[in-house]
Amino acid sequence: MLFIKKNKSDEVCALLRYSVCFLFFLLIIYTKAQTYIDYIGKEQTLYNNAVYDGNNRIYSTNFGKICVTDTNGRIIRNKYIAINGDSSFSWTTQLITKKGVLVLLANKVVTFLDTNLNQISWTANFPSGTFLRSAAEIDNNHVYVAVDNISSFYKIRISDAAEIKNFKLKKSIYVPRSFHVDPKNGDLLMHMGGLWRFDTLGNEKSFLNFYHTFAWFTSDTTFVGGNDIKNTIIEYSITGRQIVNLTIKRFGIVSNLYKPSVVFKTPGGNYLVLNSTEKTSTGGYIYKFSSTGNWLNTIGRPVTVSTNGFNDKILPTPELLSLDKDGNLYVMCGLNNNDLLFGPVGLSRGAISSFTPDFRFRYSFEFTGNIEHFSFFKNQIFVQSDGKFQAYDSNLNAVGSYINSSYCGEFVRDEAENIYFAGHRTNPGYEITNNFVFLKNNKYGTFPQNMGKTGYSISNGEINYATSIARLKNGNFVVADLNQNQVHMLDKDGKHLLFIAGYGGHPENICLPSSITTDQYDNIFISEAGNNRIKILNKDGKLIYNLNVFGPDGEQFNSPSSIVIDTLRSVLYVADRNNSKIRVFKLNYPLKGYLKTNFVNQTNLKIYPNPAKDMILIESNNVIDKYTISDISGRIMLSENLKSESSKIDISMLIAGTYFISIYTNNGLQTQKLIVL
Repeated sequence: MLFIKKNKSDEVCALLRYSVCFLFFLLIIYTKAQTYIDYIGKEQTLYNNAVYDGNNRIYSTNFGKICVTDTNGRIIRNKYIAINGDSSFSWTTQLITKKGVLVLLANKVVTFLDTNLNQISWTANFPSGTFLRSAAEIDNNHVYVAVDNISSFYKIRISDAAEIKNFKLKKSIYVPRSFHVDPKNGDLLMHMGGLWRFDTLGNEKSFLNFYHTFAWFTSDTTFVGGNDIKNTIIEYSITGRQIVNLTIKRFGIVSNLYKPSVVFKTPGGNYLVLNSTEKTSTGGYIYKFSSTGNWLNTIGRPVTVSTNGFNDKILPTPELLSLDKDGNLYVMCGLNNNDLLFGPVGLSRGAISSFTPDFRFRYSFEFTGNIEHFSFFKNQIFVQSDGKFQAYDSNLNAVGSYINSSYCGEFVRDEAENIYFAGHRTNPGYEITNNFVFLKNNKYGTFPQNMGKTGYSISNGEINYATSIARLKNGNFVVADLNQNQVHMLDKDGKHLLFIAGYGGHPENICLPSSITTDQYDNIFISEAGNNRIKILNKDGKLIYNLNVFGPDGEQFNSPSSIVIDTLRSVLYVADRNNSKIRVFKLNYPLKGYLKTNFVNQTNLKIYPNPAKDMILIESNNVIDKYTISDISGRIMLSENLKSESSKIDISMLIAGTYFISIYTNNGLQTQKLIVL
């Protein structure tokens, strides 16, 4: 037998190796109850005005900045345009020529830019008081620029912005936002109550008497007439022959196309329509419709209340969230009062913005008054505002009589359509004779019933300020008491059952509970504005997990307000109020704080590039048995069995969005987020 003498250092190294291996086998790692997907509230362009290059780019301006996007809304470039170092001009995008020259106007200044947004030339050589209205391409080297109200036209050379000539129309008409030059003879075509034709001396040549209040030219021989018929896009030839009469199909609540104004047509036959939706805020986005009238996507940014220096925020201080039956998300932002660090507290006012389950912006619409809460039920929207509970149909018309619900806040419904309002006040004499934690009403608003005990005695189960309420499947209620920093469980008759959480920063405690919701398993989710976290409890009120740090950069909430769960897709939405974002999480069931799993060394697995467009490569130090790629709803889009340490995966068939790729090896399972461009 051969004996080898070991020195002390060898023994220490061996001990360390055995210790590490032992830890790997016995390790119980912390598995999160959720996976951070992304957030809603990224930078978007503002389409106050826009032009389309006829291919895949949209140019729009907002004060001194120009933004370039593709027709799917992806931002390509932002740039401030200056004249002699001055970037304070309020530009309007007026024209993109066939050669890709961009024409911008600002009062009495015109500038020409190339496709890289570099300045070609500019001029301000116009009479005092001139306001430049619109522009049209004459040929590859020249454009006409029209002056507002006085029917004057200037022929400008692009290369040096020199004026070649100017003339006035011999008939006084208001120059429209869009006019066109007939390439055959140089005539000016413009639509004001009919289609006018003028020669280059300003003489009227013809007039086609068919009424549209505007026309937007989609080619040298066609234009779209509109701004008079709801939900309709009508395309004509310049001889007046109707080519297309397209009815836009509804794509959600309050989504009628209302008298479209600016319309572009893509080579594939799709239509790009500058926002014009009945009962919505003006400007801000472009709808994209197919040639058959189906909504494809919305390009641009939501319209929200924006004050107190929050103008750079896409979703300033998001307060209230709701979901419709299709999983579309609705967001209402607050008043941006910096002294109010938590919500919702009845201060949300302005536009509600809608997003698809894959985070695409759809449209915005408006309500007046102070909105305490809103939700969707059977294709109607129910709103608690200024002491009234009112149902509205899909066109925001009030349906039926309202329920008087003064000093009530958030509400939930049961299977019989009874409504339960959380009571915001404890003083007697308001709305009903006695104090109430929540008020039960049938769907007709008759026979209200007070439920729960109000007051300051926590030991007696009294609740002081019920800011949020959720209902479990067994009929019990979970109620947040904002003033006393308590969460309680009550039975179906409002009798106190137990305390779920009390004041403090400990993991078991709570501070400023602002919103409560439940998932399909009756797990309870509570947003804590004071502790900047989301508390997840089981149906018995036992702590599962506190969510407060997430994402690759260790981001944290800043006063989270409203929370909602898409139970079909197992997705949690959090209104991260003071960060001006909607955080989106995939819930991983079963929700357990600690799980015994096989240890996976994440440095052994590489997935790149990420984001990716056509192809990704996966590499591992271990043999990969299988991979799956699923969308955010859990639907498996790609799957393949492997027996190798690396593989190329073709993802070109996946549409742009967020996915999850799961890699199975003999060392365990690892899931990562994958962004497809």
